[in-house]
Parts: sequence; C-alpha cells; structure tokens
Amino acid sequence: AAADELAAVSMEARRQVTAVARRGDAARACELCERLFPGLLGRQPHALFLLQCQAFIELVREGKTLDALSYCQSHLAPIRDSMEAVYPGKLRDVVSLLAYKRPERDAPVAHLMRDQHRDLVADALNSACLEESGAASSSSLERLLRQLVAAHAAIRRANLDCGEDFRLEVPGRPAARASSPVSARSSGESSSSTAAGAS
Repeated sequence: AAADELAAVSMEARRQVTAVARRGDAARACELCERLFPGLLGRQPHALFLLQCQAFIELVREGKTLDALSYCQSHLAPIRDSMEAVYPGKLRDVVSLLAYKRPERDAPVAHLMRDQHRDLVADALNSACLEESGAASSSSLERLLRQLVAAHAAIRRANLDCGEDFRLEVPGRPAARASSPVSARSSGESSSSTAAGAS
C-alpha cells in the first residue's frame, strides 16, 4: 500500500517525463528528469543510455548525419562497454542506422525508428522514476497478473499441457488465447475421429 501511495504522488511528474519521451524529444526528457527527479539519470545509467540512444535515432530521423556522428562520439561511445552487458548489441544496432539512406524502410533494425521504441524508452524512464521514488517499478495489478499467468502455466505443465488455455479478455476485443501443440493435436484427432464416424 505504501508503495502504491508513493507511485501516486509521483504520477504527474512521471506523466510529464514519459509524454515527452513518447514524442521523441530525448533532450527535453533529460531536462525534465533532472528537474523533477534530480540526479536520477546519474543513478540510473541504463535509463540515460536509452534516452541517449533515442536522441541519436531522432537525429538520424531528421537526416542530421554529421550531428548524429558527433553525438555518438561524445555521448554514446564513452559508455559503450558498460552498457554492452546490459543491452548486448544495442549500440551497434543503433549506430548501424547511419549505413542506410532510408533506415526506417531499409535497415534490418528499422523497428528502432518506430514509435514502439519511443514507448520502450518512456516505459524504462517510468520504471526508473518509480524506483527513485521508492515505489515498485510495476503496479500491484501487474504483479498479480504475472503471478496468475505463472501459476496457470505451472498447472498446465503439471497436467501435460491439458486443460483450458489462459485467456485475457478485453472488452470489445476477441479473447487472447495461447494454444499449445498438444491442444492443437488433440483437436485435430477429435476432428478426424468425428469425420471417420460420420463416414
């Protein structure tokens, strides 16, 4: 309960930081972090690294190749070795965008140019801000859901993958369902048996 209260107190500050990050404005996100959570990026180097990667990506997106190269040398190269253990190959993939005239279309790592990567950076910042506030980096509901999924998966394994699949239903959308090979095979065998009986 105390952790959730802390999360609520920092909610508006986190909302401001993540909203800016989702727009791709990494420089402004850094400024907000320092103002609203002083010293956070120094204590959470992985969050700073992701922000700096996003700043580089935005320069590439704008076609500012020379600025991107300069930024890489001054900000990313000095922390390459320390971040490689945390994000293997991340910096290599980010820098490789420079090799393509239209990286958003032609690069094997074109996904880095999409909004999903901005969301990833924003989520990492949100988690870092939560930890800085002394709150859990995930909500009580999220932790409960993870426990539910893990428990259901363990039960299915114990039953040789038999039983109902776990479904998460969202109003207005079809229920998400993960089918197992055993279930699919059983359904196929049932259909075959039914067809044989009909013939």
